[in-house]
Amino acid sequence: MTDMMEVIVDTLGVSSNPSFVPATNSYDMPDEMNYFERLLNFISYMQIFFLQRFVLFPEIHQRLSGHLPNEFYLPEAIRRSSLALINSDEFIQFPRLHGQKIVFIGGITLDEPEPLEKDYQMLMDEAKNGIVMISFDAVSNISQNLPNINDYLISVLRKFPNITFLLNYDIDNDFIVDIPNVIKKSRIPQKDLLVHANLHALITCCDSKTIMEAAYFGVPLICIPFSAEQIRSSRVAQRAQIAIAIEKLAITEENLANALDNIIHSETYKIRASKLAKMMHDKPISARECLIGQVEYAIKFGPFEPTVRRISMAEKRKLLNEIDKCFKKVEEGVELFEETMAKMQEANSDNQREKFQ
Repeated sequence: MTDMMEVIVDTLGVSSNPSFVPATNSYDMPDEMNYFERLLNFISYMQIFFLQRFVLFPEIHQRLSGHLPNEFYLPEAIRRSSLALINSDEFIQFPRLHGQKIVFIGGITLDEPEPLEKDYQMLMDEAKNGIVMISFDAVSNISQNLPNINDYLISVLRKFPNITFLLNYDIDNDFIVDIPNVIKKSRIPQKDLLVHANLHALITCCDSKTIMEAAYFGVPLICIPFSAEQIRSSRVAQRAQIAIAIEKLAITEENLANALDNIIHSETYKIRASKLAKMMHDKPISARECLIGQVEYAIKFGPFEPTVRRISMAEKRKLLNEIDKCFKKVEEGVELFEETMAKMQEANSDNQREKFQ
């Protein structure tokens, strides 16, 4: 999985506290929330909780019941798992609790990019003022989601005649053929191109795979997300200060032009992206070494008991009873204090009366 989903990490005992961890379905929620945002995030978290407890787990159990032992129970199987492998990096995640069973393996396939084909190599080398790649996956169906995006792009790209744009997404063949600095390609080797020093930025829908690749190779992003997962990923990239995100309902020619000008000419995003890439590359233990070492260790000594303390329902009842007893003791103490004060006040009144007489 590419994100720390509640159905996995909560079952492993790693809390997805909705007061500061955006729920998976709270796609447009920041990690620093005000009170109202926390309330909405809590509602989203409870939706996930009830779906997994009363829909997902029973449905999976019903479908697998004829093929697995009767005692199989998915939450217990997850809880007893030795590892949860996350195909991402902790530097491009929202801040949250991690357990020892959570292992980040993002970048494991990015160590050795393939050499570029001759035409791509020439294109990248000869771009004196750099290249900006525009790449949207086919699933996003950007032309239908944003009917005016073609017009916006045409107008914006014409404002940057010195920049070469490498275009790859689902558009008609006649699109922007009259712009000399735009090169249209299909099935471009995105990962291999991201390594080249002349690539200045990437305009994309910002799915988790693209975020991982861009962060790993130090390329700033302009995110135009469409799906919930893409909006969440763009939030993470923004938080890491390697991206500018434009909501699809707020996109205009002016917003797009400003974002492109900022990402190209401002050193802030490039410096931050380069630093993040170096941090990911120079880890004491690489993702590949971590994966191999953790799996070998789990094979030898697993399954491991949960490393995060979980409180059972019986323990919760016991704690609540203890809290109730504590409150009763406090209440009794308050009543005793009030009675004592009343007696002292009454005795003081009697003394005053005797003196007066």
